[in-house]
Amino acid sequence: MNILALGETSARQLGLPLWFWRNLLVVATGWMVGVSVALAGSIGFIGLVIPHILRLCGLSDHRALLPGCALAGAIALLLADVIARLALASAELPIGVVTATMGAPVFIWLLLKSRR
Repeated sequence: MNILALGETSARQLGLPLWFWRNLLVVATGWMVGVSVALAGSIGFIGLVIPHILRLCGLSDHRALLPGCALAGAIALLLADVIARLALASAELPIGVVTATMGAPVFIWLLLKSRR
């Protein structure tokens, strides 16, 4: 993935078959997202926001970014679950509401930052 991040020209010059790797990554990502949504439900903001937060913290190498995203996403989801269970005494909030509440401000900030 680090070679793909360099751009098409650099990746081709380094001998990477772009068509194969792009298609493989799209199919693999689609399967992984499908399985995770089928098992855990749609908790969308975790997958959108956590990689951007880690990149802002200085992780740009995919060898560290991918495991970091998994760990930080798990921690964020665990915190959201604790908040969802403790927020109301008589009921439990859906975890999607908590993750959207946590992730929406960060996502809006990222959108505003990218316009500049």
